[in-house]
Amino acid sequence: MIRILATVVAMFIASALFSQDVSLLNYVPKDVDGFVYVNVQDVLNHPKMKEFLDSPKASDEDFNEMKKTFSDNGVDFFKAFTSAVIYFRIKGGDNGAAVKTSVKENVLKTILEKSEQTKGKLKTSVVKGKTVYSIDNMMNADQQQGAPMLAGKETFFAYAASDIIVVSDKKDEIIRITSMQDGDKVAGNLKLMNLGSKIDKASTLWGVCEYNAPEKKNDPSDMSQQMLPIDNICGGSVAVMLTGEKKDSVSTNLRLNCREKTKAQMLTVQLQAMVMMAIPSMSQGNAQLGEDLTKAIKFTNEENDIVINLELTPSIMEQLQRASENMGKAQPVEAEDADDKAADAAPDAKAEKPDKPEATAKPEAAPVTK
Repeated sequence: MIRILATVVAMFIASALFSQDVSLLNYVPKDVDGFVYVNVQDVLNHPKMKEFLDSPKASDEDFNEMKKTFSDNGVDFFKAFTSAVIYFRIKGGDNGAAVKTSVKENVLKTILEKSEQTKGKLKTSVVKGKTVYSIDNMMNADQQQGAPMLAGKETFFAYAASDIIVVSDKKDEIIRITSMQDGDKVAGNLKLMNLGSKIDKASTLWGVCEYNAPEKKNDPSDMSQQMLPIDNICGGSVAVMLTGEKKDSVSTNLRLNCREKTKAQMLTVQLQAMVMMAIPSMSQGNAQLGEDLTKAIKFTNEENDIVINLELTPSIMEQLQRASENMGKAQPVEAEDADDKAADAAPDAKAEKPDKPEATAKPEAAPVTK
């Protein structure tokens, strides 16, 4: 009786916390280690993404062909899928996803039968009264060489409801998630539900993960365990939101959950110091970028959580891109100089070795914010 009441309470809490997404969470099993929710409409209709996807590049030929097949069958590809939940198990096991769609089953079947990418590759089977579709060899030979682990694999999917498609690389997982009882659903996983309670569900992408690493016995002589107790982290959550008038800023909220409150406090300070010390190197001598990054990253501690907030504006992202490009250009030059020096020294074995360059002062670390 107590177990039944606990399940009912968990379902009620989940419905309150994930009201707009509860239909998708109905197809996430209770025994997963985590899941990620994606607002597909936010991603596909973002100005930058749409600009990229609409570009008629040769490398996008397959995508453009599929998009045209959707259009020929009266479906706008950019409106075909609304949201998705992808779930996973860290230590092996079956993974899967649930996708909310406006495309009817018979229409999607027709599209897949006509598209050059999937023509002749779509197979169907009926298992326990459920029609299960499968597609294999989705990638061409060149793509398979770059991803040998995926070559020859099948992708299974089925309509669990008129507007929900479930996907997995295992047929058994499809049958399992379309026939789950309430007690088998992720709403009964109180740990994941608790982690998810601190997330803004309006985010473009958000997810939760529980990591049950073997708890190490406290060893006072183990300095690494005492000074940097990273193994105390047992899960967390992340939320990414597109902000600004043009949705061109990226706001990220990361929470790392620890077993012990004192370790969470210690790690908050340590991780902040490590990040702040790395900023000068990331800035590549750009003082403005260093200052902007210092202001953009905020560390706080809330009970057992390490909370990291990062706000990337278009200006910061542009400066980071330039710094990355400059770093890439500098490396080949240094290698070429080293080869030239070696070539000059080769004819005369007795030639003196060039003096070592004077050590340059390391950039001063940005101040730690409190």
